[in-house]
Order: sequence, then structure tokens, then C-alpha cells
Amino acid sequence: MPFENETLFNRNYNLLCLCNFLFSCCFHLILPVLPLYLTESLDASKTTLGLVLSLYALAALLVRPFSGWLVDSFPRRKVFIICMIPFTFCFFGYILIMNLLLLAGMRFLHGMVFGAASTTISTMAVDTIPLNKLGTGIGLYGITNSLALAVGPMCGMLLVESFSFNAVFLFCTAVALASMIVGLLARPPQREIVKRERGGIQLNDFFLKSALTGFISLILTGFPYGLLINYISLHTKEHGIDANAGFYFSFLALGLIVSRLFSGKLMDKGYLLQVILAGKICAIIAFCAFILVTDSSLFLFSAVIMGVGYGLLSPAYQTMFIILSDAEHHGTANSTYFIAWDISVGVSVLLGGGLADLISLDFTFWFGTALLVFSMLFFLRVTAKRYKQATTQTAA
Repeated sequence: MPFENETLFNRNYNLLCLCNFLFSCCFHLILPVLPLYLTESLDASKTTLGLVLSLYALAALLVRPFSGWLVDSFPRRKVFIICMIPFTFCFFGYILIMNLLLLAGMRFLHGMVFGAASTTISTMAVDTIPLNKLGTGIGLYGITNSLALAVGPMCGMLLVESFSFNAVFLFCTAVALASMIVGLLARPPQREIVKRERGGIQLNDFFLKSALTGFISLILTGFPYGLLINYISLHTKEHGIDANAGFYFSFLALGLIVSRLFSGKLMDKGYLLQVILAGKICAIIAFCAFILVTDSSLFLFSAVIMGVGYGLLSPAYQTMFIILSDAEHHGTANSTYFIAWDISVGVSVLLGGGLADLISLDFTFWFGTALLVFSMLFFLRVTAKRYKQATTQTAA
């Protein structure tokens, strides 16, 4: 059964954190590289760039509900292996394909296995976290994503500048293989797989209905973040900012790590809603600074504030979804959380490229900031109230 370990830093939790760090490194390594690769090597326009990049998130989105059901219905280690093998070798496929249409297909396949694998790894990690340390465990687990964000984009850009695009794809292949090996060394607690009785498979096996308002709030929150991580290299180039996009990610990760170190303990003490509100305020301030400043030092400082904001938001929303689910639907809770991110990032990339072509990239970022403000208002008026009602009924 999940949560039966009393110690947070047990062997399996540590291994799965390392597994997720390597897994996330692969994803973040090519984030700032792919837009440059598509525009410089394959001569793609911004609109085409947005379409191709959005396929990854779209594919992950399509597979998320089924991945949550899979990890709740079948042995999670088997699902992990089946997902990680194609995820690893898709990176090598980028080297072999020089056609935009075929590369788009590869990107779609890669997004599918990424969506299933990330849901599986996260759920396996949750199985090893003691219930009374859930917020702390999820927050610290998320630091592995932040560390990957710190080193991944920077390493990706340095590899491109020192060697070639192919060097990045080869390195990603090796790191993904290491992630799979580390993940197979973990042995999360065994759990009984519950067979569905009358009624068979239901909607709640694919989407956590109790988290609907939080789901909407998270989509609005993630939209501007999707713009940021996919179009930052073009933003710095257009504004002549003398700061490598990879270094922005490093400072962003610094803020993410700092906030995650204390946000988990606050959530475990009952301040989950306050953590989300503080995160939204920080993110709004950071986006305004991101758009307005051109000085490299201030630009990188805005990255730290951005990191603090999303470092508070991400684990808090995930913890909220887990709390709103029962033990049989932790996979569904995680997949619902990731679905919100997939929708927000996918739509932001797709619309962002079109808006940047039609109007400007700055307008696109301001539009994202406006959605973030609306997400805060929606959270205060709707999501927070529904969460209080649900947890009060559960306690009663």
C-alpha cells in the first residue's frame, strides 16, 4: 500500500527522484534547441514552428487520461518499461529525419510516450511518500524537475554552440537510457490492483472530476509559462538582450528550487491555498518584468521571481489533486494534473506562434500575463471555495 514508509528519503523515493531528474533533463535539453533547429536547419516559419512544437503537448494530452488509467490498473513498472523504450530512441530519430512533415510525426510520437512515462514516474514516486509528508515529498520531488531545468537548457545550448544539433540529440538519447536504468532499480510498495465491478470503467478513471475547477485554474496559469519556455530564445534575440536563453532557465530553476524547499512544509501545515495565491502574485510580477526589461541583470532577476512563483504553484496544484482523490485514483489525479499542463503548453505554443506572426511576440506575452491575472481571480472566487467544501465534507 502507498504511504507505508515512515521515512521520506527512502531508497525507492531517492531512486525515483534521480530517475525523474534524468528524464526531465532530456525534455529540457532540447527546449531552447528545437526552435533554432527548425528555423535554421529546416527553414520553418514561426507559424510552422508553433504547429510542430505544439504536437508534442497535443500528443501528451491525448494519452494522459489513458496513462492515468493504465498506472492505476496495471503493474506500474511494466508500464514504465513500455513507455521508456520508445521515449529513449525517439531522440535518436531526430538525427535521422530531415523532413518537416516526418519530424512532426516523430514529435507527436515522442509526446505520447513522454506523457505516459511522466505520469507513471510521478505516480510511482507518490507511492513511496508518507501521507503526512505528501506536500513536502511532492515539492522535493519537483526539485528534480527544477534542477533539470537549471542544467538542461544551458547544456543544450552549449552543446549546439560547441558541436552541433546532432550532439544534443545523441546526448539526450544517452541520458534517457540512464533514466530508464535507474527507474528499473526502484521497487515501489506493492499494491493490490482493484478490479472494476459493476459499471466497469467510469469517467473518474480517466479524469478527476472533483478537481475540475482546479484543473481550469491550472490551465490558465500554465498558458504564459508555455509561452515562456518555448519562445524565450526568440524573445531575447528580438530585444537584443545580452543573456543566453539557457542562463535564464538556470536562474528560473534557482527560484523554483528555493521556493520548493519551504512550500511543501507550508502545505503540510494546511496553507495550501495561501501558497497558490502567493505563487500567482509572484508569477504576475515576474512576467511584467520579463516583458519590460532589457537589461541582462534585471532580466535574469525576473527569472528568479518567475521560478519562485511557479515553484509554489506547481507542487501545490499537484498536492491539491492528490488530496481530492482516493488511494485507487492517484494515477488519475496525476494524469489530470499533467493534462492541465499539456493543454496550457500546447495551446500556448500553437497560438503563440500565430499571434507573434500576426501582431508581435510582446503582445503574445502580455496576453499570457492577462490570462494569469484572470486565473488568480478565478482561483479566489471559485477554486478555493470548492476545495474547502470538498475537504470539509471528507473530514466530516
